[in-house]
Amino acid sequence: MPKQKLNKTKYPSIFWYDTQKGKSYAIRVRYKDNLENWKEKTEQGFKTLTQAKNRKAELESSTDNEVNVKITFGEWWLKHLAIVEPMWSRNSHASMMSLYQKHLNIFDNVELAKLTLYRYQQFINQKLHDENLALESVRSIHRAMMAILNSAVKHDVLMKNKLRDVTIQKLEIAKKKHLSLDELSRLDVLARDKLSVTKYACYILMRIGWRRGEALGLTKRAIRIIDDDTIEVSVIETKTAKMDKNTPKTRSSFRTNTLTGNFAQAILDAVSFAEKIHGNGFDDASRIIVNSEGATYCHVVPNTFLTQLSEELGVHVSPHMLRHSFATHAIADNASVVEVAKWIGHANPKMTLDIYSHSTDEARNSLVKYANTPTKNPTELVL
Repeated sequence: MPKQKLNKTKYPSIFWYDTQKGKSYAIRVRYKDNLENWKEKTEQGFKTLTQAKNRKAELESSTDNEVNVKITFGEWWLKHLAIVEPMWSRNSHASMMSLYQKHLNIFDNVELAKLTLYRYQQFINQKLHDENLALESVRSIHRAMMAILNSAVKHDVLMKNKLRDVTIQKLEIAKKKHLSLDELSRLDVLARDKLSVTKYACYILMRIGWRRGEALGLTKRAIRIIDDDTIEVSVIETKTAKMDKNTPKTRSSFRTNTLTGNFAQAILDAVSFAEKIHGNGFDDASRIIVNSEGATYCHVVPNTFLTQLSEELGVHVSPHMLRHSFATHAIADNASVVEVAKWIGHANPKMTLDIYSHSTDEARNSLVKYANTPTKNPTELVL
């Protein structure tokens, strides 16, 4: 502003003042930015009132459409909050506040206009891969971000939402489907030492390729003692999450497997326990994998005790992973695919081969040994 005293004219925001060369004019335009803060622009040195009036009109026109590029994400968040908070339900409010405080406030000091897709993509990738958040969780963060930026565009605070084209894709690491022979051996010891009689019998059945529901559905009539060291166990009934008693899923699932030695004894120990629990009510239809009250274990119990064993083993183990491991190592050990298919209850051996014909460390090491072992000297040919 000029040092000289400003004098009002009959035109608002236009002033005149004296200079050595005569009268000059100044203008002052006041306006609110997009955050409702008052701003002011002043110019001086106009020789005529007409020049001052024209320039004032230009400034007023430019400020009407001006976007304050200096607004930070944090500043706009507070403004956005004041606009939408009254319309939120209690759950929406809690969810949005949590997403902002846990994740989005990292952008608080960044000017909205300088939020680049490249930087935001790095943020999304970090959430997905470095922090290993679930895909849907990251999508929720993104939806919150889009709501904030789209609101900024709607209220002329931001010219364009440049972050809409971000890629949200989690690179899934191939899950471990089977255990190595060493891992299986260590797991067998843990299961034997840590599990109750019935849980250990359930483990053994899954260990030889039975599905979780098949193991839980084991009844007295499904067990046949061959001799002191051998038994046969048959799949004739299953327990699922929805049905306590059900028949196996396919005709091929009805099958009989042979157990010997310690594995056979584990099943017989569970039978003895179940007989004590059931008492006089123990008959052919009685379940074997039961708790101390005689009730068949809930379908989540096998997952629970395997998770507990996994913590000590250092490798995640699921019921189906035991089934997968059995078939994989049987095939790797040159077992007949047809026999493996019958054993685990597959109607088509091709299905067994497609699903379980994985490479194993043991088979690979055996091949390396074979490839690097010289053959014996051939017998000399007699001509």
